[in-house]
Amino acid sequence: QTWDDIPSDGASCAPGNFFDEETLACAACEPGKIQAGPSGGGWCVDCSAGSYSDRAASTQCSTCKTGYQSLRGQTSCTACPANSARLSGTDGINVTECLCIKGTFRPGGP
Repeated sequence: QTWDDIPSDGASCAPGNFFDEETLACAACEPGKIQAGPSGGGWCVDCSAGSYSDRAASTQCSTCKTGYQSLRGQTSCTACPANSARLSGTDGINVTECLCIKGTFRPGGP
């Protein structure tokens, strides 16, 4: 193949894939990343903190419904410590959002 045969924006790539200029072919975004830019083209970007992608070729990140994720580009969320749960309405980006379940306490905590 030559550059003349392939659209420069990768528009012919399937959603969740990007055009790899080194191999001159479409490639799947890695887990932890999603395809950004025009549908089926563009590039791959990390999922933001508080979200994850556990599959290759994803087009959207999933939010951490329970637990948290403080890092970008991750493939799962981290569970809250034992006897705690994440406060609803929080972003899920820090363990400090995990609060003790009613009737429990954190040893050494306030």
